[in-house]
Amino acid sequence: MMVNLSLKKRRETMNIIVLEGKRLINDAIDAKIKLKYIYFTLEDHLRDIHNLEEIMATDGTKIMKVLYRDMKIFSSLVTAPGIMAVSEKPDFSKLAVDRSQQMPLTLVCDNIRDPGNLGTIIRSSAAAGVDKVLLTNGCVDPWNNKVIKSAAGAHFRIPLVTNVSWSSLTDHLPGGQAFDVFIADSKDHHHQQHTEKLAASLQSRDYFGVQFFEPGSRRRQQQQHKVLIIANEAFGPSSESYQLAQQCNGSRVTIPLYGNVESLNSAIASSILLFEIRKQYNSLQ
Repeated sequence: MMVNLSLKKRRETMNIIVLEGKRLINDAIDAKIKLKYIYFTLEDHLRDIHNLEEIMATDGTKIMKVLYRDMKIFSSLVTAPGIMAVSEKPDFSKLAVDRSQQMPLTLVCDNIRDPGNLGTIIRSSAAAGVDKVLLTNGCVDPWNNKVIKSAAGAHFRIPLVTNVSWSSLTDHLPGGQAFDVFIADSKDHHHQQHTEKLAASLQSRDYFGVQFFEPGSRRRQQQQHKVLIIANEAFGPSSESYQLAQQCNGSRVTIPLYGNVESLNSAIASSILLFEIRKQYNSLQ
């Protein structure tokens, strides 16, 4: 009998997440997440699951065979994968994350509400080697099933901090350091009245003309920490993001658009900017 996983409210009440497919399950196991249940429909689906006997013995993971028709009911995918796992909602601060290739950059998600966008942003951030991702109050739950699906296992490869208030945001940045703030913003974005003056007070530059790191022979270890803010594309950056930028040598960074296109999807924009920043970081000695 499967735990009823189909209702969002029930999952939230039970404080659990659902992982669908062998790859996500293995990513979770490698990140030392304790799985409560693994449901499978065929014995072959258990093949290549990492440390299966060990997690059964040490973590008490229960392995349960179910009918495929039952799995289809509870799966959020068009085609159920044949294997699913359930765990308690992990504590991001306790995940085993490899930080050896990360650069001095924090990405701030400013009220990102679309699950697919947030998942893609997390995935791009992990791939670019971002130091950590901060999710401000108002962002969609990163453990939402659609976010997990879009991130494709990236949750387990980068530190994420949730429910961050703007008043406490700097507490999650390197202590004792100054940092530069960049806000991804559209030239043609129609700012809300209360943010229009704040936006106009910041310098705006096309991203390919921005030196995100000090050029020349300055070593990577000596680079000042950077903060990139990605906002909800429908509403634009919040007034709090502009205020932070004003306080911290900040500027607006734009991506030139053509063909009468007004704005880019927030996930696409973040990917373009992150890999430009990574390219510049890789060019340092």
